[in-house]
Amino acid sequence: MPRTIAGILTLIALVLLPTGANAFMKDGCGSGNCVDCHALTADEAMKLLKPMEIDKIAEVRESPVKGLWAVDAEKGGVRGTVFIDFGKKHVLQAQIIRIDTKENVTSIRKVDPSKIALDNALLMGKADAAQQIIVFSDVDCHFCANLHGSIKAIVAKEPGIAFRIILFSRNNDPNTILKERAVLCANSPEMLEQGYLGKPLPPPACTTDAATWNGKIAAELGINGTPVLILPDGRLIPGFRDPDAILRLLKEGAAPAAPGH
Repeated sequence: MPRTIAGILTLIALVLLPTGANAFMKDGCGSGNCVDCHALTADEAMKLLKPMEIDKIAEVRESPVKGLWAVDAEKGGVRGTVFIDFGKKHVLQAQIIRIDTKENVTSIRKVDPSKIALDNALLMGKADAAQQIIVFSDVDCHFCANLHGSIKAIVAKEPGIAFRIILFSRNNDPNTILKERAVLCANSPEMLEQGYLGKPLPPPACTTDAATWNGKIAAELGINGTPVLILPDGRLIPGFRDPDAILRLLKEGAAPAAPGH
C-alpha cells in the first residue's frame, strides 16, 4: 500500500483495534453469509474514515474474509485498500493472502458481468456454454499470450466453459489497435493467436473502431492492465492463470454459500 496512506492507517489501526483474535467476531460475522443483515455504504465509510482525511471512497465490497468490508479509498490521487468490520468499530490495514495458493487477494473486487457489452468480443468455446468468462486482453501482451494457451486447453476439455475475449490496447498504442482491428474485423481467434505469436497480420478488412470502444469499456471498469478475467460471479481476476487455477476459481464461485444468521 502506498506509504502516504499506510502511515495514517497504521495510527488509526493502533488506536481502534482491540487486542485478541476475537476482536472482529463479536460485532461482525465470523462465518456464514452476513451481507443480508449488514451493509456499508460509501457515505458511511467516508464518515468512519474521516480522521484519515480521505478524498474519495472508490468502492466498498465484501472482503474475502468473513466479517470485513474492503474499502478502496483515495487520498491525493493515491488509492489503497483498508478494511472495516461489520460492527463498524474497527479499521484494519493488512494484506489478505490465501494459505493454499499464497495468492494476494486483498484487492479482488466484483463487477456486474451482465452490464459488459460483448458485441465486439471474440468467442472461444460454445456460445451456449453454461459458464462464460470475460477476458480483457491485448494482442501485444506477453502474459495474454500465455493465458490464451490456458483458454485453449480449457475449451478443448470443458464444453461447458466459454470465453469472451475483449481486445483493447492497454497502452493505447496505434499499432496494437490496428492489429486488433484486423482480428476483430475477421472475428478470428486463430488470427488473434498469430498476433500473440508476433506474426504479421493483414490490414483490417473493415473500418471498425471496436478496439477503441473496448478500451472505453475497460476504462469504465477501472481496468488498465492485461490480462484480466471476469468470472461468471463477477470476480475480477488480474494476471495470468493456468488452466487448473481458472477451473479452481470457477469451482469456488459455484460453491453454495454457508448459512447466514
